[in-house]
Amino acid sequence: MLRRAAISIVLALVAGCEGGAPADPCAGVTCAAGRICVGGECRATGSCGGVTCPSGTTCIASQCVAADAGTVADAGTASEAGAGDGAREASASPDGGPGCGNGTCGAGESCASCPADCGVCPASCGNGSCDAGESCSACPGDCGACPPQCGDGSCNGSETCTSCPNDCGFCPASCGDKSCNGSETCKSCPADCGVCPPTCGDGSCNGSEHCSTCPQDCGACPAVCGDGKCNGAETCTTCPGDCGACPPTLCVAGSAAYCTDAKEKWTGTQCCVTGATQCVAGSSPYCTDAVEHWTGSLCCVEGVGACVAGSSAYCTGANEHWTGSLCCVVGAAVQCVAGSSAYCTDAVESWTGSLCCVTGATACAAGSSAYCTDAVEHWTGSLCCIVGAAVQCVAGSSAYCTDAQEHWTGSLCCVEGVAACTAGTSSACAAAGGHWTGSLCCS
Repeated sequence: MLRRAAISIVLALVAGCEGGAPADPCAGVTCAAGRICVGGECRATGSCGGVTCPSGTTCIASQCVAADAGTVADAGTASEAGAGDGAREASASPDGGPGCGNGTCGAGESCASCPADCGVCPASCGNGSCDAGESCSACPGDCGACPPQCGDGSCNGSETCTSCPNDCGFCPASCGDKSCNGSETCKSCPADCGVCPPTCGDGSCNGSEHCSTCPQDCGACPAVCGDGKCNGAETCTTCPGDCGACPPTLCVAGSAAYCTDAKEKWTGTQCCVTGATQCVAGSSPYCTDAVEHWTGSLCCVEGVGACVAGSSAYCTGANEHWTGSLCCVVGAAVQCVAGSSAYCTDAVESWTGSLCCVTGATACAAGSSAYCTDAVEHWTGSLCCIVGAAVQCVAGSSAYCTDAQEHWTGSLCCVEGVAACTAGTSSACAAAGGHWTGSLCCS
């Protein structure tokens, strides 16, 4: 019915064409964009119920019409109507209403009622067709949901923290991912964070570490003579610079039966005692304290400065040692001289019962208790002893023996730290930087 109606409105014959092939009515006709010539007139194009018209046809009033002199084709199947009868397009209006198809979208016509004149209606979301202008984001009902896209704020599809951290967030720290992050450190993950720099105490002797700077990692340094430490196999014999000078050793008469303590060594003929400085007469019942060693013949005492006559009743001080015959006083530069127990009483004096021994004294000279009173002078009851280095006691007078290094004993002027005292004058002695005693110049 529709086919016949469409055919009835098309005139197939062209005036002036008798007995021959019909002339092309669209020859020389130029149509605007979106329109096509049909039977010598420009018509709007469109779709026929969603079916695309065959090549060389266009849709008019829901019919696929050939774009020549009136050929009409069904949707999907092209066929001719009125071929060879000179039919041409009639002036009757298509199904869209009066005037539909005349190329003008008139009153009462619309894209819905006459798409031939008014054009195809714009896309409408919800019509079940994803038309031009519609998209998955603007109309998912017609076009379907958009595929996952990194940056859309949703971690979906094949997106991961690796491929799309913007949507899925950053991946948690993983050792070996070439990024030092999270709680990773050079210790827990050197592959990502690099090898830790050497640190003393890490159990590895590396970098600039040395036994001297980091013994925890590198171990103790081997003993080296001259490093200021007496260690390893060093001894006073092999390295006196670090271990100090070996204590003196005295070898004296004795017997194997007595030469037996830790510091004694029997040679077969003598008893050698390490650290002993004097071996003197005595007896085994008295030669018994920590620094005394009985050899079988003599009593050897360590660190002693002098051993002199005395008695066991007086030889009792902390630095005195009774051998059974003599009183030995331990100390350096001990001077034992005449005196009396009444005066031989200060910290550096020791009364043996016969003599007054002054530890550290380098000179004892005649004098009197009235003058032998300064800090380095010690009155024994008979003599004035001076504690100091390189002391010279010479003639002089109290008027001149007055500087810091001079000490007037009451009889002599004792000068510390000098090598010699010679004749001269006070002015010449002062000019030479010496010490004038009143009689001699000491320097």
